[in-house]
Amino acid sequence: MIFVNSVMIRIIVSLSAFAVLTACAYGAGAPAPSCSAEAAYAGPPPVDVPVVSQPAPVDTTRRAPADVAAELQGVFEKTFARTQATAASVAIYSETHGFWRSDIGLEAGEPDAFWLASIAKLPVASIIIQMIEEGKISYDDRLDIWLPDLPNASLVTIDDLLTHKSGLRDLQHDPAWRSRTGYKSLRATLDYGETQESQFCPGTNWAYSNFGYVVLGAIAEKIEGEPLAEIFKMRIAAPLGLTSLQWVVPETDRDAIVSGVPASTTFVEGIAGIHGAGAMAGDTTDLLRLLAAYLAGDIISEESLRATRATLYPLFSQDMSYGRGVMMTRVPDPDAPAIWIGHAGGAANAKALVAYDVSRRAYIAVNLNTNAPAEAIANMLLKALDHME
Repeated sequence: MIFVNSVMIRIIVSLSAFAVLTACAYGAGAPAPSCSAEAAYAGPPPVDVPVVSQPAPVDTTRRAPADVAAELQGVFEKTFARTQATAASVAIYSETHGFWRSDIGLEAGEPDAFWLASIAKLPVASIIIQMIEEGKISYDDRLDIWLPDLPNASLVTIDDLLTHKSGLRDLQHDPAWRSRTGYKSLRATLDYGETQESQFCPGTNWAYSNFGYVVLGAIAEKIEGEPLAEIFKMRIAAPLGLTSLQWVVPETDRDAIVSGVPASTTFVEGIAGIHGAGAMAGDTTDLLRLLAAYLAGDIISEESLRATRATLYPLFSQDMSYGRGVMMTRVPDPDAPAIWIGHAGGAANAKALVAYDVSRRAYIAVNLNTNAPAEAIANMLLKALDHME
């Protein structure tokens, strides 16, 4: 197996668990009998926040030299061959080596937009933070302003939702909910969420909740009076010229997105039913541009950007942590330890990653059409850069 050492395998396993449909949770268990706004946080302690210098912008016109491209291509093909994917795309931008992108399993003229799953949480969080900057809402606003029938709505804050401290139970763990077939509308999802007791009192613990980001998307719709697909286009995709990035709705052309493995006739409907937790598709080039714009302060202000990483909570292990819509990963490779900032996502028929490698000053995006170790592919490609001129 090419992803050899045991430390790297550990983080691959942890990162691969980070899937829209299979996310684990801290603090799951019987709900607290009563809650109050004064309850203190008693969950996993936050991790150290690294110092990150300002990254350079991504310049996709500055192509990597031929020898660099050839070596990267060889690593990509070798690692891809060890997955069950039938299609994949990788894009890298390094301040030292320039831009390189390669696709496998995609014919000319075919779509190159993959389902990006939980990466969508980064723009959803950014949309909410934009609204905070505009004075339309605040971090301390309570959920009952918009959705009073959800559990502990008078205590859950916007910041609790952004940081996964709301206690709202992740519906993807509920067998009855997961067994429902076809498109799950936003209204139906919220209605079902109203019937679920909280995992813990808001603000007292940490548990990854896709449903919390569904709720954030619903709040954005109530504030703007527009569907989240339109809000995403208006606030993120169009201003940045990210033409491949799209919010998936039931009417989305199924031929516009790379099919997942295993194949499903309800692939698009399933993606659309994830709503604010992960209903986004796009290509690897636009993923690089999205993260670069985000880290440059072009989507939210630099002050807000710092706040997204001011407190990082452990996500499955001390190697991974989560802020406000953004992940940080300490890659425990003994040969080349690294810190990545970005987001990952996945499900049974998709895996995606976009990250900025702090020490290498390089961006990487990996899209696969099945739940294969995108992180291991990314690590091998980034390590290949280390010995190139």
